[in-house]
Amino acid sequence: MEDKNNLLIGLGTLLLGGIILFLIRDFPKLDDGHPGPALFPGILAGLFIVFGAFLLVQGVRARKQVGAHLPPPGSHEAPPLEGRTYSLQGILNAFCVAAAIVFYIFFVETLGFLITGFLLLIFLMIKLKVPIWKSGILSLLSTLGVYILFAKILKVPLPWGLLGW
Repeated sequence: MEDKNNLLIGLGTLLLGGIILFLIRDFPKLDDGHPGPALFPGILAGLFIVFGAFLLVQGVRARKQVGAHLPPPGSHEAPPLEGRTYSLQGILNAFCVAAAIVFYIFFVETLGFLITGFLLLIFLMIKLKVPIWKSGILSLLSTLGVYILFAKILKVPLPWGLLGW
């Protein structure tokens, strides 16, 4: 099952990367070698293509390995079960990530990026059983790193919220 998923997702990701590259070909170019509006979509398209190819290769390799372990044709022996199992904890973790994103959307303007990002990360890390002291340090450093990258280097205005008085 996993090999089929890797094949399908790999093909889909390759196709999506190709579509993005096709769509950005007509984006305007800026003077003096400055990156234009096609830069980030182009980077994402390239990543889609690279990782899609990786998944495709993984799926083909897994399919060959599974094929070697299959019973001979005409045999009534059942093939080995290697499917994924889903746990309640895994499903709950996925819902927590979705809830954290909804929390961010509704509270980032009020609380600000720094507070909301920190709270979101520390909540998710504690939920995923990272020790509290590591959660605090990693949440703080990650939030500050993202803030420096976007607000200071890329000059993207991020909401100040409570810190903006």
